[in-house]
Amino acid sequence: MRKKSVLMITVAMLALLVALPIVSSCAQPGQPSETVQLQIRANPLGTGMYAYAFALSDLINKNSTWLHATVVEGKGSGPNMRWLAAHPEAVDTTIVMANQYAQFQAERGEPPWEKPYADSRFLVVASDAITFIVTLDKNIKTMDDLAGKRVAMFMKGTSVPVSLQYILDYGYGNWDKVKPQYMHWGPTADGLIDGTLDAGIMTASVITSEGDWAPAPPVDKLFRTKPTYFVSFDKEKVAIAAQKSGWPLIVADYLKPQAIGVTQAQPFNGLSTFNSYFVDVNMDDKIVLEILRITYENAEKFGEYDARAKRIAKATLGGAAVDKSKFHPAAVKFFEKNGIKVGFDFFK
Repeated sequence: MRKKSVLMITVAMLALLVALPIVSSCAQPGQPSETVQLQIRANPLGTGMYAYAFALSDLINKNSTWLHATVVEGKGSGPNMRWLAAHPEAVDTTIVMANQYAQFQAERGEPPWEKPYADSRFLVVASDAITFIVTLDKNIKTMDDLAGKRVAMFMKGTSVPVSLQYILDYGYGNWDKVKPQYMHWGPTADGLIDGTLDAGIMTASVITSEGDWAPAPPVDKLFRTKPTYFVSFDKEKVAIAAQKSGWPLIVADYLKPQAIGVTQAQPFNGLSTFNSYFVDVNMDDKIVLEILRITYENAEKFGEYDARAKRIAKATLGGAAVDKSKFHPAAVKFFEKNGIKVGFDFFK
Protein backbone atom coordinates (compact mmCIF):
# COMPACT_ATOMS: atom_id res chain seq x y z
CA MET A 1 0.00 0.00 0.00
CA ARG A 2 2.85 2.31 0.94
CA LYS A 3 4.65 1.53 -2.33
CA LYS A 4 1.48 2.33 -4.25
CA SER A 5 1.12 5.68 -2.49
CA VAL A 6 4.75 6.61 -3.21
CA LEU A 7 4.26 5.67 -6.86
CA MET A 8 1.12 7.83 -7.13
CA ILE A 9 2.91 10.81 -5.56
CA THR A 10 5.86 10.37 -7.91
CA VAL A 11 3.59 10.25 -10.95
CA ALA A 12 1.74 13.36 -9.74
CA MET A 13 5.00 15.26 -9.27
CA LEU A 14 6.21 14.29 -12.73
CA ALA A 15 2.92 15.47 -14.22
CA LEU A 16 3.30 18.79 -12.40
CA LEU A 17 6.86 19.24 -13.65
CA VAL A 18 5.73 18.59 -17.21
CA ALA A 19 2.88 21.07 -16.85
CA LEU A 20 4.99 23.90 -15.39
CA PRO A 21 6.68 24.96 -18.65
CA ILE A 22 3.31 24.96 -20.36
CA VAL A 23 1.78 27.16 -17.68
CA SER A 24 4.80 29.51 -17.58
CA SER A 25 4.74 29.96 -21.35
CA CYS A 26 1.11 31.04 -21.44
CA ALA A 27 0.65 34.68 -22.48
CA GLN A 28 -1.12 37.23 -20.35
CA PRO A 29 -4.77 37.85 -21.25
CA GLY A 30 -5.01 39.78 -24.51
CA GLN A 31 -1.39 39.10 -25.50
CA PRO A 32 -0.20 36.80 -28.30
CA SER A 33 0.92 33.35 -27.14
CA GLU A 34 4.23 33.74 -29.02
CA THR A 35 6.75 36.57 -29.29
CA VAL A 36 6.11 38.87 -32.24
CA GLN A 37 9.37 39.60 -34.08
CA LEU A 38 9.41 43.16 -35.40
CA GLN A 39 11.85 44.69 -37.86
CA ILE A 40 12.53 48.43 -37.99
CA ARG A 41 13.92 49.40 -41.38
CA ALA A 42 16.22 52.37 -40.78
CA ASN A 43 18.12 54.78 -42.96
CA PRO A 44 21.88 54.21 -43.39
CA LEU A 45 24.10 53.86 -40.34
CA GLY A 46 25.18 57.23 -38.96
CA THR A 47 21.96 59.05 -39.81
CA GLY A 48 19.50 60.32 -37.25
CA MET A 49 16.91 57.92 -38.66
CA TYR A 50 19.18 54.97 -37.81
CA ALA A 51 19.61 56.31 -34.28
CA TYR A 52 15.84 56.68 -33.84
CA ALA A 53 15.31 53.12 -35.08
CA PHE A 54 17.91 51.70 -32.71
CA ALA A 55 16.47 53.61 -29.74
CA LEU A 56 12.95 52.32 -30.35
CA SER A 57 14.11 48.73 -30.89
CA ASP A 58 16.09 48.75 -27.65
CA LEU A 59 13.22 50.26 -25.67
CA ILE A 60 10.79 47.69 -27.11
CA ASN A 61 13.10 44.83 -26.16
CA LYS A 62 13.51 46.17 -22.63
CA ASN A 63 9.84 46.96 -21.98
CA SER A 64 7.67 44.39 -23.78
CA THR A 65 7.05 40.79 -22.78
CA TRP A 66 5.80 39.80 -26.22
CA LEU A 67 7.44 42.09 -28.80
CA HIS A 68 11.05 41.85 -29.94
CA ALA A 69 12.57 44.31 -32.42
CA THR A 70 15.59 44.21 -34.72
CA VAL A 71 17.01 47.09 -36.78
CA VAL A 72 17.63 46.55 -40.49
CA GLU A 73 19.78 49.12 -42.29
CA GLY A 74 17.88 50.47 -45.30
CA LYS A 75 18.78 52.94 -48.04
CA GLY A 76 16.49 55.85 -47.21
CA SER A 77 12.89 56.96 -46.74
CA GLY A 78 11.73 56.14 -50.27
CA PRO A 79 13.33 52.68 -50.43
CA ASN A 80 12.02 51.89 -46.94
CA MET A 81 8.50 52.82 -48.00
CA ARG A 82 8.79 50.76 -51.18
CA TRP A 83 9.93 47.74 -49.17
CA LEU A 84 6.84 48.02 -46.96
CA ALA A 85 4.56 48.22 -50.00
CA ALA A 86 6.23 45.21 -51.63
CA HIS A 87 5.80 42.95 -48.59
CA PRO A 88 2.12 42.88 -47.57
CA GLU A 89 2.82 39.69 -45.61
CA ALA A 90 4.98 41.75 -43.23
CA VAL A 91 2.53 44.55 -42.34
CA ASP A 92 2.16 43.31 -38.75
CA THR A 93 5.90 43.05 -38.17
CA THR A 94 7.46 46.04 -39.94
CA ILE A 95 8.13 49.64 -38.98
CA VAL A 96 9.94 51.86 -41.49
CA MET A 97 11.72 55.17 -41.05
CA ALA A 98 10.46 57.70 -43.59
CA ASN A 99 8.98 61.19 -43.94
CA GLN A 100 5.89 62.95 -45.27
CA TYR A 101 7.42 63.44 -48.72
CA ALA A 102 8.05 59.72 -49.12
CA GLN A 103 4.47 59.05 -48.03
CA PHE A 104 3.13 61.59 -50.52
CA GLN A 105 5.29 60.24 -53.36
CA ALA A 106 3.99 56.73 -52.63
CA GLU A 107 0.36 57.84 -52.61
CA ARG A 108 0.77 59.45 -56.03
CA GLY A 109 2.72 56.54 -57.46
CA GLU A 110 5.38 58.85 -58.84
CA PRO A 111 8.61 57.32 -60.23
CA PRO A 112 10.35 55.23 -59.11
CA TRP A 113 6.99 53.87 -57.89
CA GLU A 114 5.31 51.68 -60.50
CA LYS A 115 1.88 52.12 -58.92
CA PRO A 116 0.39 54.08 -55.99
CA TYR A 117 0.70 52.84 -52.43
CA ALA A 118 -1.78 54.60 -50.16
CA ASP A 119 -1.59 52.46 -47.02
CA SER A 120 1.39 53.95 -45.17
CA ARG A 121 0.59 55.76 -41.93
CA PHE A 122 2.50 57.81 -39.39
CA LEU A 123 2.98 55.96 -36.12
CA VAL A 124 5.16 58.38 -34.14
CA VAL A 125 6.98 61.54 -35.21
CA ALA A 126 10.67 61.22 -34.33
CA SER A 127 12.06 64.60 -35.35
CA ASP A 128 11.50 67.70 -37.39
CA ALA A 129 14.51 67.99 -39.66
CA ILE A 130 15.46 70.81 -41.96
CA THR A 131 17.20 70.26 -45.28
CA PHE A 132 19.13 73.20 -46.64
CA ILE A 133 21.66 74.19 -49.29
CA VAL A 134 25.26 74.98 -48.33
CA THR A 135 28.29 76.08 -50.32
CA LEU A 136 31.88 77.14 -49.75
CA ASP A 137 31.62 79.61 -52.64
CA LYS A 138 30.59 83.00 -51.26
CA ASN A 139 29.52 84.06 -54.75
CA ILE A 140 26.62 81.56 -54.67
CA LYS A 141 24.02 83.61 -52.84
CA THR A 142 20.64 82.45 -54.19
CA MET A 143 19.14 79.34 -55.76
CA ASP A 144 19.38 81.14 -59.11
CA ASP A 145 23.16 80.95 -58.78
CA LEU A 146 23.07 77.14 -58.84
CA ALA A 147 22.75 77.16 -62.64
CA GLY A 148 25.80 75.45 -64.13
CA LYS A 149 26.92 74.23 -60.70
CA ARG A 150 27.61 70.72 -59.38
CA VAL A 151 24.98 70.27 -56.69
CA ALA A 152 24.72 67.29 -54.32
CA MET A 153 21.03 66.34 -54.22
CA PHE A 154 21.20 63.46 -51.68
CA MET A 155 20.58 59.84 -52.69
CA LYS A 156 18.72 58.98 -55.87
CA GLY A 157 15.42 57.17 -55.30
CA THR A 158 14.67 59.12 -52.11
CA SER A 159 12.24 62.01 -51.72
CA VAL A 160 14.88 64.69 -50.99
CA PRO A 161 16.20 65.15 -54.56
CA VAL A 162 12.65 65.05 -55.95
CA SER A 163 11.65 67.94 -53.68
CA LEU A 164 14.69 69.97 -54.67
CA GLN A 165 14.19 69.21 -58.37
CA TYR A 166 10.60 70.48 -58.25
CA ILE A 167 11.71 73.67 -56.52
CA LEU A 168 14.49 74.35 -59.04
CA ASP A 169 12.28 73.44 -61.99
CA TYR A 170 8.92 75.02 -61.13
CA GLY A 171 10.08 77.71 -58.71
CA TYR A 172 13.34 78.95 -60.21
CA GLY A 173 13.24 77.55 -63.74
CA ASN A 174 16.90 76.48 -63.75
CA TRP A 175 16.73 72.73 -63.16
CA ASP A 176 17.90 71.99 -66.72
CA LYS A 177 21.06 74.01 -66.04
CA VAL A 178 21.99 72.36 -62.73
CA LYS A 179 24.52 69.49 -62.65
CA PRO A 180 22.93 67.12 -60.09
CA GLN A 181 25.11 64.70 -58.12
CA TYR A 182 23.56 61.95 -55.98
CA MET A 183 25.23 61.00 -52.71
CA HIS A 184 24.79 60.84 -48.93
CA TRP A 185 25.59 63.59 -46.39
CA GLY A 186 29.15 62.35 -45.71
CA PRO A 187 30.32 62.35 -49.34
CA THR A 188 28.58 65.70 -49.79
CA ALA A 189 30.68 67.26 -47.03
CA ASP A 190 33.84 65.66 -48.45
CA GLY A 191 33.02 66.88 -51.98
CA LEU A 192 32.49 70.43 -50.80
CA ILE A 193 35.74 70.38 -48.86
CA ASP A 194 37.84 68.96 -51.70
CA GLY A 195 36.19 71.14 -54.35
CA THR A 196 34.50 68.45 -56.44
CA LEU A 197 31.12 69.96 -55.55
CA ASP A 198 29.94 73.57 -55.74
CA ALA A 199 26.93 73.21 -53.42
CA GLY A 200 24.95 70.51 -51.70
CA ILE A 201 21.89 69.77 -49.62
CA MET A 202 22.49 69.03 -45.94
CA THR A 203 20.40 68.41 -42.84
CA ALA A 204 19.96 69.19 -39.16
CA SER A 205 17.31 68.16 -36.63
CA VAL A 206 15.37 70.22 -34.12
CA ILE A 207 15.72 68.65 -30.69
CA THR A 208 13.60 70.83 -28.44
CA SER A 209 10.49 72.97 -28.76
CA GLU A 210 12.68 75.93 -27.68
CA GLY A 211 14.47 75.73 -31.02
CA ASP A 212 17.67 73.89 -30.15
CA TRP A 213 19.21 72.02 -33.09
CA ALA A 214 21.64 69.19 -33.70
CA PRO A 215 23.39 69.01 -37.10
CA ALA A 216 24.15 65.69 -38.77
CA PRO A 217 27.80 64.74 -38.07
CA PRO A 218 28.96 65.49 -41.67
CA VAL A 219 27.40 68.95 -41.40
CA ASP A 220 29.26 69.61 -38.16
CA LYS A 221 32.48 68.40 -39.80
CA LEU A 222 31.95 70.78 -42.72
CA PHE A 223 31.24 73.76 -40.49
CA ARG A 224 34.39 73.14 -38.44
CA THR A 225 36.60 72.66 -41.50
CA LYS A 226 35.71 75.52 -43.85
CA PRO A 227 33.78 78.83 -43.80
CA THR A 228 30.33 77.71 -44.94
CA TYR A 229 27.64 79.79 -46.64
CA PHE A 230 23.91 79.11 -46.82
CA VAL A 231 21.57 79.43 -49.77
CA SER A 232 18.04 80.02 -48.52
CA PHE A 233 14.75 79.28 -50.26
CA ASP A 234 12.43 82.00 -51.51
CA LYS A 235 9.10 81.12 -49.90
CA GLU A 236 7.07 82.52 -52.78
CA LYS A 237 8.97 80.46 -55.34
CA VAL A 238 8.64 77.33 -53.21
CA ALA A 239 4.90 78.01 -52.96
CA ILE A 240 4.74 78.18 -56.76
CA ALA A 241 6.65 74.89 -56.98
CA ALA A 242 4.28 73.30 -54.46
CA GLN A 243 1.25 74.44 -56.45
CA LYS A 244 2.60 73.24 -59.80
CA SER A 245 3.99 69.92 -58.53
CA GLY A 246 1.28 69.17 -55.98
CA TRP A 247 3.96 68.33 -53.43
CA PRO A 248 3.48 69.46 -49.78
CA LEU A 249 6.63 71.59 -49.71
CA ILE A 250 7.04 73.40 -46.40
CA VAL A 251 9.69 76.07 -45.81
CA ALA A 252 10.78 76.30 -42.18
CA ASP A 253 11.31 79.63 -40.48
CA TYR A 254 14.76 81.22 -40.66
CA LEU A 255 17.22 79.88 -38.12
CA LYS A 256 19.17 82.55 -36.29
CA PRO A 257 22.99 82.57 -36.39
CA GLN A 258 24.64 79.79 -34.35
CA ALA A 259 21.36 77.86 -34.14
CA ILE A 260 23.10 74.73 -35.42
CA GLY A 261 26.66 75.52 -34.38
CA VAL A 262 28.96 78.38 -33.45
CA THR A 263 30.35 78.55 -36.98
CA GLN A 264 26.93 79.31 -38.49
CA ALA A 265 27.24 83.04 -39.09
CA GLN A 266 24.20 83.56 -41.32
CA PRO A 267 20.50 83.08 -40.68
CA PHE A 268 19.03 80.63 -43.16
CA ASN A 269 15.96 78.57 -43.94
CA GLY A 270 15.25 75.20 -45.51
CA LEU A 271 12.62 72.57 -46.17
CA SER A 272 10.83 71.15 -43.14
CA THR A 273 10.80 67.35 -43.01
CA PHE A 274 9.00 65.21 -40.43
CA ASN A 275 11.19 62.14 -39.95
CA SER A 276 8.96 59.50 -38.44
CA TYR A 277 8.16 55.89 -37.72
CA PHE A 278 5.69 54.58 -40.30
CA VAL A 279 3.60 51.40 -40.49
CA ASP A 280 1.00 49.99 -42.83
CA VAL A 281 -2.59 50.96 -42.00
CA ASN A 282 -3.38 47.24 -41.68
CA MET A 283 -0.94 46.66 -38.82
CA ASP A 284 -2.79 44.97 -35.94
CA ASP A 285 -4.06 47.54 -33.41
CA LYS A 286 -2.71 45.48 -30.48
CA ILE A 287 0.81 45.71 -31.87
CA VAL A 288 0.41 49.42 -32.61
CA LEU A 289 -0.82 50.12 -29.09
CA GLU A 290 2.01 48.15 -27.47
CA ILE A 291 4.60 50.13 -29.45
CA LEU A 292 2.85 53.39 -28.55
CA ARG A 293 2.64 52.44 -24.87
CA ILE A 294 6.38 51.84 -24.77
CA THR A 295 7.15 55.04 -26.70
CA TYR A 296 4.86 57.14 -24.52
CA GLU A 297 6.12 55.72 -21.21
CA ASN A 298 9.77 56.08 -22.25
CA ALA A 299 9.64 59.25 -24.36
CA GLU A 300 12.24 61.06 -22.27
CA LYS A 301 14.73 58.20 -22.72
CA PHE A 302 15.14 58.51 -26.50
CA GLY A 303 17.53 61.43 -26.09
CA GLU A 304 19.87 59.19 -24.09
CA TYR A 305 20.61 57.27 -27.29
CA ASP A 306 21.34 60.26 -29.55
CA ALA A 307 21.09 64.05 -29.15
CA ARG A 308 18.93 64.24 -32.26
CA ALA A 309 16.31 62.11 -30.50
CA LYS A 310 15.78 64.63 -27.71
CA ARG A 311 12.91 66.07 -29.73
CA ILE A 312 10.85 62.96 -28.90
CA ALA A 313 8.55 63.93 -26.05
CA LYS A 314 5.05 62.91 -25.02
CA ALA A 315 3.52 66.18 -26.21
CA THR A 316 5.04 65.99 -29.72
CA LEU A 317 4.55 62.33 -30.66
CA GLY A 318 1.84 63.38 -33.13
CA GLY A 319 3.59 66.57 -34.24
CA ALA A 320 3.64 66.62 -38.02
CA ALA A 321 2.02 69.22 -40.25
CA VAL A 322 -0.25 66.68 -41.94
CA ASP A 323 -3.89 65.74 -41.62
CA LYS A 324 -4.49 63.25 -38.82
CA SER A 325 -5.86 60.79 -41.37
CA LYS A 326 -2.20 60.23 -42.31
CA PHE A 327 -1.69 58.58 -38.91
CA HIS A 328 -2.61 54.99 -38.06
CA PRO A 329 -6.19 55.03 -36.66
CA ALA A 330 -5.11 53.31 -33.43
CA ALA A 331 -2.40 55.96 -32.98
CA VAL A 332 -4.94 58.77 -33.36
CA LYS A 333 -7.13 57.20 -30.66
CA PHE A 334 -4.15 56.66 -28.37
CA PHE A 335 -2.87 60.22 -28.74
CA GLU A 336 -6.29 61.81 -28.28
CA LYS A 337 -6.97 59.64 -25.22
CA ASN A 338 -3.71 60.90 -23.70
CA GLY A 339 -4.31 64.55 -24.62
CA ILE A 340 -1.70 64.64 -27.39
CA LYS A 341 -2.42 66.85 -30.39
CA VAL A 342 -2.27 65.00 -33.69
CA GLY A 343 -1.20 66.69 -36.90
CA PHE A 344 0.31 70.12 -36.24
CA ASP A 345 3.31 72.20 -37.22
CA PHE A 346 6.05 71.85 -34.63
CA PHE A 347 7.42 75.29 -35.56
CA LYS A 348 4.21 77.10 -34.62
